[in-house]
Amino acid sequence: MAVLPLARLAWLGRLLPLIAAASGTDFDPSSCAAVSPSGACLGGGLNALDDFNSNDAGALLQVAERSAAARQHRQEEGEFEHWPRKQRWPKSNPNWGGEKLTEDDIDSTMDGVKSRAPNEAKEISKCFFLVCANLMIPDRNKKCMDCIAAWARGWPMFEKEVGPTGVPLGYVVNMLEIPFTQMMVNESLGIYVYNKVFCGDIDITGCSKKKNFPGPGTTSYLDHASVKKLGSQYPRKTWTGEIWRGHELGLLIQYPHMWSGKPTMTQPFGLALGMLPSQHVNVRPVLMQAFNLGGKNSWKYKNAEKVIGSMIRQFLDNRKAAGKMRLKNDVLILVHQILNKVAFNLDVSRDEAREFIEHQTLAMAVGTLGVLVPTELAFLLNPVRNYQTKLIQKYEPVVDKIWGKKLNQSACAPTESCTLQVAASLVDGLLFAGGLSVPTDISTGLGTLYSTHPSNPFPQRSIPKGKELNFFWENIRLFAPVLGFPSWTKRPTCPGLSEEETAALNKKNGKTEACPPTKANWQTGYGEINQYQGGEHVAPTIALAQRDPKVWGKNANDFVLRPLTEYMKNSVGFAEMAEDKWVQGGKNDNSCPGKSLALMIGSKFFELFKKEEWVAKAPENITFVSGPTWVEDFALLPAAP
Repeated sequence: MAVLPLARLAWLGRLLPLIAAASGTDFDPSSCAAVSPSGACLGGGLNALDDFNSNDAGALLQVAERSAAARQHRQEEGEFEHWPRKQRWPKSNPNWGGEKLTEDDIDSTMDGVKSRAPNEAKEISKCFFLVCANLMIPDRNKKCMDCIAAWARGWPMFEKEVGPTGVPLGYVVNMLEIPFTQMMVNESLGIYVYNKVFCGDIDITGCSKKKNFPGPGTTSYLDHASVKKLGSQYPRKTWTGEIWRGHELGLLIQYPHMWSGKPTMTQPFGLALGMLPSQHVNVRPVLMQAFNLGGKNSWKYKNAEKVIGSMIRQFLDNRKAAGKMRLKNDVLILVHQILNKVAFNLDVSRDEAREFIEHQTLAMAVGTLGVLVPTELAFLLNPVRNYQTKLIQKYEPVVDKIWGKKLNQSACAPTESCTLQVAASLVDGLLFAGGLSVPTDISTGLGTLYSTHPSNPFPQRSIPKGKELNFFWENIRLFAPVLGFPSWTKRPTCPGLSEEETAALNKKNGKTEACPPTKANWQTGYGEINQYQGGEHVAPTIALAQRDPKVWGKNANDFVLRPLTEYMKNSVGFAEMAEDKWVQGGKNDNSCPGKSLALMIGSKFFELFKKEEWVAKAPENITFVSGPTWVEDFALLPAAP
């Protein structure tokens, strides 16, 4: 999806002398090795282009391929007058780039150029001189395109706020590229949309990072080595205040309104992943006790195995009696029941679970799309907020009964109590972590066993006996339920504070503070929020790292059952790298606490599920799509006796 209209890209080269002037750099077209049809000088000498990595490079529609001869031709046709020092805009050419430029376009563009000089001038100059005109760079055209596109994504127009919490237009546009690429550009991409959007190709060999994506000031790191390295620093750097984590689910910034119910409002309020380090070290041990099964010889592990096996058998029998298994709804219900039984010894009825997943669906939509809802319309989201409040209140006595006496209630300040902080975190886990991820990959697994659609990446459609765990691992690897694992090296500016005052809130020894609350808005009940502006965002992208050919081999894009040792060694799907026992004894780890439980549920399901006992309704229509959905809903019916 083009970020700038082609017309703008076509005349971008004409801005180069002005960009150079804005940065205080001398520019003389007479020194050019070549000049593009748009008047861009290629191969001339700009200085101080330091610290440039040609792998970051990209291009402007083959601008480097245009020669001085092409420019001469356009001169002869009267397109523009010779241009030594004084800039003259070319006459309109209906065959070049599409829409006609206006003086407002030019004025607006030049205002943007001036505001971005000199650093941005240096960046675009790097693209032209060190990439587009560099004949020594392999795959120069693509790298040239990538470089210019990265620069364009940071253009001031994309920094404009479009929602009540500071998210910029560029973030929205970039995130929409994922569904747009499949629905409007290429429906055949299927499960490889992430590859195409982030790396420009299905083959992501050598794809390491993407600047200003998703959104200006965000750098997405895509290769396995970078994702693993950055993730491994989270426990230490959040504790020392070097990085800050926001209320983000994967790469989706979550609108915090849903978590603003006064009886259960934590501080800071929002998705639990954005809690303070001082709160996290008190919550993490509870999450581990609730969802981690321990060693295979432990009583907890063996008991969970029995409970999970029994619940899956009962589920399969009940679905046969009902005459249908609906994917994903029925699996969402099953997993919610299992998590409650194993973690809290709570029995949840099917009706209660169905009500929960109805809220789960709404919560995903409100959290993700709510960042675009004007404050004046926030009241429309209050029913979801009210249900979220009821859920947290439901789990508060559960937490108090099991862990209340062990918790230091004041240690989660400024939240009222650690019981509340833990309850809110557990509810988020049931809604958005294991409660969503495990059903997703059970559903993709069933899809691969039955789909006859060309998008199915597993044409064998059968699990070798004894390889059920390998099979579920491969679903987690190829169909990553979590896209990214972001943080902020410079946190967004707190409303009412300067950038310097905001930075001072990040402190050593886990003492980082939340933004001070501002005057409450009568329409929402809380003050102004900024989730993006002024920040610098880093996004290790797990889904791409799980397909890195350097680690997973040439068949990284294929559904292949691999040795368990390979998954255990290379997986970053559970953020395994985000552990450091030297930081608060591991209490500030950011890895998934329910990894062992998730693997047990998935592998046990496929051990007990018998393919021959079920048939797919319209297997030719079971279609694999982009994440995070991965496979469209379908149904299985009991096979005829």
